[in-house]
Amino acid sequence: MNPNNYSEKEIKEIIKEVLNELYKKDKILIKNETHEITISHKIACYLTNKFENWDVDCEYNRDLENPKECSYNSNETKYIRPDIIIHQRNIKNNLLVIEIKKNAKYADKQQDIQKLKCMIKEYNYKYALFINIQTETQKTSCIWNFDKEFNEF
Repeated sequence: MNPNNYSEKEIKEIIKEVLNELYKKDKILIKNETHEITISHKIACYLTNKFENWDVDCEYNRDLENPKECSYNSNETKYIRPDIIIHQRNIKNNLLVIEIKKNAKYADKQQDIQKLKCMIKEYNYKYALFINIQTETQKTSCIWNFDKEFNEF
C-alpha cells in the first residue's frame, strides 16, 4: 500500500477492518447507546493505526489557520466540524472525511451527505463516507463517495 495514495479498494478494506474491530472490542458503546462522539473517537483511534503518515482527527474545524465553513441546505454559511477526517495538517492534502450517525433518519442522512459534498467541493477531500450505526440491530451501513457520487456499500 502506498502510504500517500490509497485506492478506493484499500480504503473500503480498512473501513471494514475498523468497523469489525469496533464491534469486536467496543460493542458495549453501541449496545449502551453511547453518544456518537464517543463512537467516532474509537473509530478514529483504530483508523490512526491504519493510516501511516496521515493525521486522523475528530471534530477538526480548521483549514490551515482558517475555520472550516460550508453553505449547504440553505444560503447561510455555517462553521463545520466533520466527525472524522484523515488529512495532513498544515498542508492542503485531504484524503477522507467521515460523518457518523446512530439510527439516522432520512433527513439526518441527507443533511450529512450535503455536508460531505460541500467538504469535497470546498476542501478537496479525495473520498467521503457516511456511516450509519443501527444500535438496535447492531448493523452498520456505509454510503461512499467515489467519483463524486454517493453509493451505498
